[in-house]
This record gives sequence, C-alpha cells and structure tokens, in this order.
Amino acid sequence: MTEILKEVPRLGMKHNMMRCFCHIATVKPKKTFDNFARDFGERLCPGDRALLVIDFLMNAPFDE
Repeated sequence: MTEILKEVPRLGMKHNMMRCFCHIATVKPKKTFDNFARDFGERLCPGDRALLVIDFLMNAPFDE
C-alpha cells in the first residue's frame, strides 16, 4: 500500500469528497433523504438537518 501511494498519490481525495458531499447536502438537502450524503450533512454542515421519515408523518395534511 505504501509503495502504491508513493506512485499514485491521493491528492486530497478524502477532503475533496467530503467537500462535495457537504455541498450536495447543503444545496439539495431533500436529495439526501435515505442515502449516505445525509450523514455528511448531519455531521459536517452547520445548521443542516435532513428530513426524516417522522417529519413526513408529522407534517402530513391530515390529523388522524
């Protein structure tokens, strides 16, 4: 692994991927419902809160 990484460096891949996923979670939070991008939004994006199944139930247009 060490030799491979010397020849093919990652060039900040982990940071850049996290930045991209946070951008998706911030710009299109509804698109993160029930997928891995929600985890990035919940953990790393200030003020971000993805919709949860309970949000849909509690905000449904009926009382019963």
